[in-house]
Amino acid sequence: MGVIISRPGIYLPPDILYNSDLEKMVDTSDEWIRERSGIATRRISFDKGVVEMGIEAAKDLENKLGIKLKDIGIDMVLVATNKHDKGISFPQHAAKIAEALEIDNAWYEDRFAGCSGDVGNIISARNEILSGDVKKILLIAGDHLTSMTDYSNRNTCILFGDAGVAKIIQSSDYKGIYAGYRCGSFDAGDKQKPEWKDGFLRLEPKQGMRLSKDDEGKFILKSVAQNYMGMEGREIFKFAVKAMEKAIFEVLKKADMTLDDIDYIVPHNANLRIIDNTNSSLVKKGFKGLMLQNVAMYANTSTASTALTENYFIEQKVLVDGQIGLYVVFGAGKNYGAYIKRNTYDVNLFKK
Repeated sequence: MGVIISRPGIYLPPDILYNSDLEKMVDTSDEWIRERSGIATRRISFDKGVVEMGIEAAKDLENKLGIKLKDIGIDMVLVATNKHDKGISFPQHAAKIAEALEIDNAWYEDRFAGCSGDVGNIISARNEILSGDVKKILLIAGDHLTSMTDYSNRNTCILFGDAGVAKIIQSSDYKGIYAGYRCGSFDAGDKQKPEWKDGFLRLEPKQGMRLSKDDEGKFILKSVAQNYMGMEGREIFKFAVKAMEKAIFEVLKKADMTLDDIDYIVPHNANLRIIDNTNSSLVKKGFKGLMLQNVAMYANTSTASTALTENYFIEQKVLVDGQIGLYVVFGAGKNYGAYIKRNTYDVNLFKK
């Protein structure tokens, strides 16, 4: 028995925050942002949270596959996210999404594993299917990180965007997913520096600036006391490059493959410098495939990142059925992981 995964359905909020908008909010410039991150624009959701974005992504998936999710025997709905929708985590996001899509008689579960959560869920779902417990799982991933971003912090406010994605993973006679690998290391921070004693990527309660819109639809900032993301960029950069390369070679080993077998790699689209450093190292080790990224368009969308990139390159006709791709991520809590799959974009496979 094999396990296959569909192309993604996606949801992108309509509001676009340009670097030129950020120039009016903090001491920054388009050149500085592009040099540090490669990002030019990011999508901002003002009217939809994680649940609503997940629902819209699932509807897009239905349209792309020509199905109704309620009619194809979904056994489980798994959601990967970092953001509790409207500050509420009960009941679980998966149950709310399933109700909206009329997916009954299934198991609903949320999992929180940083930006690496979607890849972690794909590996978990594959294992569930191979165990024989379930046959078909709806995977939702999405984040509303801009609502956790302090727009008075020039180092972090440039990095994040919002999005939701959806995929089906199911049993098949066709071998789609070859192997998966997951690991992590302690984010101990720096106990000698009070600001990083709780880790290099964490939430910090404080008075900060939330992004909003006025009655004319223009971006404005509002002072709000809440938990905001804090990040020590240099430490995360060092961790990310090492972690992604380790995950790549570990999953290749598990699949009994080499870099020569891989047509393309989709890395977590967090920062162009991290991606370029990883690619340069792999090229020196013999990688001849494509390193796919579109971080300039969407910024870091956390759990939605790799699926958004895959969808973009499907639409650009770069990705086609039958290619072998490697997806690799890292995230909060210093989780990291990867999986290898053969593209299975035949919609008829997912109507059974």
